[in-house]
Amino acid sequence: MSETKERLRFLDSLRGFTIFLMIPINAAMEYNSIPFWFKHASSSGVLPADFIMPSFLFALGFSSCLSFQKRIKRDGILKTVWHLIYRNLILFAAGSIGFFLVYKQRNWEILQMLGLVGLISIPFLFLPKHLRLISSFLIILFVEIFRKIFFQRYFNLWYSSGIGGPSGAIPLSSIVIGSSAFGEYIVQLDDKRKVSFSIICGLTLVLIANIINIFQKFNKHLLTSSYLLLTSGIAIIFLAIFIIIDLFVKKDIPILCSLGRNPLLCYIFGGILTLIARFIFGIQLSALYAWIVTLIVLIIVCTLAVFLDKKKLWLKL
Repeated sequence: MSETKERLRFLDSLRGFTIFLMIPINAAMEYNSIPFWFKHASSSGVLPADFIMPSFLFALGFSSCLSFQKRIKRDGILKTVWHLIYRNLILFAAGSIGFFLVYKQRNWEILQMLGLVGLISIPFLFLPKHLRLISSFLIILFVEIFRKIFFQRYFNLWYSSGIGGPSGAIPLSSIVIGSSAFGEYIVQLDDKRKVSFSIICGLTLVLIANIINIFQKFNKHLLTSSYLLLTSGIAIIFLAIFIIIDLFVKKDIPILCSLGRNPLLCYIFGGILTLIARFIFGIQLSALYAWIVTLIVLIIVCTLAVFLDKKKLWLKL
């Protein structure tokens, strides 16, 4: 089996697609001249940017069960678990130290969230896929039951983080745990059934989310169940789209697959470039110059991703 096929091109494409959107949105975030529709919703409701982080978590969970099973066969349970703990602690520490050094204050950002979500998800990887799927919905239900007496307070306290702060890792872990079960199931299907099953699952989640939205509005900052289900459903639909593209094209999607094979490195490098740009140019730029700076950051990251991919240099934690 070829390296590209083994990696699942459609999954690389989904990961790359999320990074391709995440880099410019993060780069443009602080510029007031950038229109609101290119940023995260400030309160209730969803904008295109609000679908990116859950889609990345979905792709992360999808691949986690597959790599987990392979690593256990190769290295055994204890070594595999230690590797997962070590990797997620590194992510958490990198996010914590990096943010404090740059902003000199306490906050919560993506790398910290990824590390904590990863740690929470480890025990669930030992469960059969159907129990993992059930667990993901039970986690969402658990958060809703205790929202008013616990979670709401801390989500509001860390509102500016946009991902619920430390306690937000609990509901967000439901995406990783659920997608790990989804991924384990879907890889067993033939290509046509992969597409039909994904579309049905995605549309079902979107429908349920919109029904819940009648009573509980979509809100990324408060990680409402309607938001989690909606974004998970959209992620599955995009996965189906990339499966369809892979069936017809049967080769890498330029740039997207390269980004998808080095997602963490590209995210971190994009963040560094964004900070450098803000230091040099500030954030009081006209819309034209803000867009130019944002585009330059994206082009540099994409160029690096393509170069590393051609050299088969992929960062693995």
